[in-house]
Amino acid sequence: IFEIAREGYLERPIAFVTTDLSTMSVTRVMYGQGEATSDVDWPEHYLTKRGQRTNQDARGGGSAADQRGGGHSYVKQQRQVEEHRNLFANEAAQHLAEFVSDEDILVVEGVDEARQQLLARLPAAMAERTVQLPAPNPTEADRDRFARLRAIGEETQFAEAARRVEEWFSGASPNTIGGVAAIQQAAEEGRVASLIVHQDA
Repeated sequence: IFEIAREGYLERPIAFVTTDLSTMSVTRVMYGQGEATSDVDWPEHYLTKRGQRTNQDARGGGSAADQRGGGHSYVKQQRQVEEHRNLFANEAAQHLAEFVSDEDILVVEGVDEARQQLLARLPAAMAERTVQLPAPNPTEADRDRFARLRAIGEETQFAEAARRVEEWFSGASPNTIGGVAAIQQAAEEGRVASLIVHQDA
């Protein structure tokens, strides 16, 4: 019964984000399945530097074309790509901040640059509690993904519980008491708000 109760306690919702430089999707996962989804999707053409050439480069102009102004055009294109990426990241971060609730465990998967652009625009408190993961395996099945997220969720909650226990026992909370007798007396007097029991107790 204890294990069943603990399993239920550990089922905090997970806001699972997958992002690259042009798309962001978020799914709220509870009890091993998706509950709600949302996404931001921009045309990749405006957000990628791959394959972009000036007209003179396309005609084989090379370095001579750079001297005639082709280099300037290329720099302008690069600047436009950066501006579009910035606009996309701003919209994605705003969208995510509106979707994620305080009780969600936030997990963000994606290449380093995409994760960093997104997290840099989130509220600091939200960014600090984010679990970051590299880009996912594109062949991963939903069942395997949800099982992996569930394990991450449990691990994150155990870590959070350990941090809170350390705060309580380090004196951060002046109302913390310890010991069976003291706790029993406090319970009889109606003064117990939270009871911390070690998982091996």
